[in-house]
Amino acid sequence: MSRINLLVVESSGRKSGSITREASDFFVNKLRESNDYEVCFRDLEVTDLPLINNDLIGAMFSPAESLSGEQKELLKLSEE
Repeated sequence: MSRINLLVVESSGRKSGSITREASDFFVNKLRESNDYEVCFRDLEVTDLPLINNDLIGAMFSPAESLSGEQKELLKLSEE
């Protein structure tokens, strides 16, 4: 059986005392017990996400072999 990719996006500005952070931690820990999940975290408070613009969209829909260095850089975070 293949592993399932799970993207967890934390958006609360509170590092401690955040009910949503606690809830997501609880569910992620439960899912990890099954070993079927590969988890990728993004914390919007600390991760500098690029704006979605024409250049990024163009890179997302271009074949990998034809990407320029600039396009590869634009896609770097989404490929982690």
